[in-house]
Amino acid sequence: MKGMRRFILDLQLKSPVHVGLGADHDHPAYAYLPDQERNEVVLLDPTRLVVELEESRRRVFLEAVASGPVRAQKLLRDWYKEGVPLPVVGRLPASQAFLRTVETASGNAELDFRPLPRSIKGPYLPASSVKGALRTAWLYAELEPILEENDLVFDPRSHEWHEESKRDDEGMIRPHNGGLWEAQSLEAYALGYLGKRRPDMYKDPFRAVRLGDGPALSTTRLERVGVVHPQNRLKDVAILAEVIPQGTRLRLPLRHHEALAQENIVSKSIAPEELGEAARVFYFGVLEAEWEYAEENGWNKAAQFYAELAKEIENHEDVFPLRFGFGSGKVANTLLFLLDEPWPKTRKAAGSSEPYLGIPLGWAVGKLIEHKQ
Repeated sequence: MKGMRRFILDLQLKSPVHVGLGADHDHPAYAYLPDQERNEVVLLDPTRLVVELEESRRRVFLEAVASGPVRAQKLLRDWYKEGVPLPVVGRLPASQAFLRTVETASGNAELDFRPLPRSIKGPYLPASSVKGALRTAWLYAELEPILEENDLVFDPRSHEWHEESKRDDEGMIRPHNGGLWEAQSLEAYALGYLGKRRPDMYKDPFRAVRLGDGPALSTTRLERVGVVHPQNRLKDVAILAEVIPQGTRLRLPLRHHEALAQENIVSKSIAPEELGEAARVFYFGVLEAEWEYAEENGWNKAAQFYAELAKEIENHEDVFPLRFGFGSGKVANTLLFLLDEPWPKTRKAAGSSEPYLGIPLGWAVGKLIEHKQ
């Protein structure tokens, strides 16, 4: 098609990635059980389980579910060992950290796990999470020249920048605060699609950058995600999630509709090469800041991870780092480099029952490959 360039975004995951669906989609604790011998989790159909159980067992099972996930899990494990027929619908590989967390849980522990998005073909990486990371990098590239030498705040009413010393507290915002409308106004200003009264979404330049979802994944695994706290106060907090494993390689189709900018349909052209360079600058900055955090707080496993990732990026000029999905959060998806805002105290780590022995989630290295016509 005239005025369109085609690329492949080649992603190699450097750490596990989880993209969530929200708490309403969590897989319940009474619908799976751990299998230590196979390092797997057995997935069950809870509806069939209730229907197919004989009446006496059905009553016991429902009472266990009502008592909480720990009791329901123990009951299912006991039945599985006894050979009671259960409606198995699949299996997932699971880390030892995940299995131990489930099997040693007590009290009111939450054992539901967070699944990945799924299509009819299976779990996949949604393009929206990756495109959001790229958009953040580009927004930083647009705003950084404005703010790097000035202490300015943005007024969403007049769409103007003001010196902080002269600001009126009411209505003025920095890029990190204010409501949804204020944040949208700032972003629309930076990306050039701010209308007279409100953002004109049809002018958003990212409409010309189309990124496709990743392919159906042949392998996922269940992982325990821990919380790294400077005083190690949250070491027992466990988040159970299905992740795309470290080392997975994904190829996402990317199309750049140059004609939309040429015909003034969107506000400006965002060439994929420039987008990749913006990601390289922004996320390398995130990497360095996270590396410093890891060293200051004795998170040696993460410090080693960041050192190796930084070396790889420095040695390959055609690649760029990205961070997306669960665990990237405020650090990677906001403009903290431009602000005096305190950085968050905690981080998410996967791969170990001890958070400080795990690695950070959500890191990947990307490379753009153009289809020459």
